[in-house]
Amino acid sequence: MLPDLKPRPAELCEDFSSDDLPHSRMQAMFGYWTERRNGGTMPPVSAIDPLDMPRNSLAYLAVLEIVDNPRRFRIRLQGTQMVEAIGRDLTGQYLDELAGMDQPIARTQWCCTHRRPYLVEAPFSWSPQHYKTYSSLNLPFGDAETGVRRIVSVFVFY
Repeated sequence: MLPDLKPRPAELCEDFSSDDLPHSRMQAMFGYWTERRNGGTMPPVSAIDPLDMPRNSLAYLAVLEIVDNPRRFRIRLQGTQMVEAIGRDLTGQYLDELAGMDQPIARTQWCCTHRRPYLVEAPFSWSPQHYKTYSSLNLPFGDAETGVRRIVSVFVFY
């Protein structure tokens, strides 16, 4: 279980350190994100480079693209272990087109508004697979002018 970390919408935790992250792939990805933000609030979208990302994270990540007017969240990329864990490839689909996504959408809205990473452990209600819970580390990429443009998420399934 995750430590008790200032809850937000549906188990969202925003106050954590690398040591609080439940898996090495999350710790590695958090280090990647932290290094690339260069002291700013978040790194630019151009910092998303699979060739530089931690290898142990790639298969377990998803990249969301923020689309405006109205704001929607499109799954731009899913790692191979994400596809296997979920039971299907959701690349190209919008979160609001998928059943059971109300809480993930609320957390993603929070990330866009606050421009901060968050950690969550939640019931795995949006997949036909039989996992009980998942943890995800969600890292915003963007800039001060346009806000969050991508969110890179790294998952662990239980």
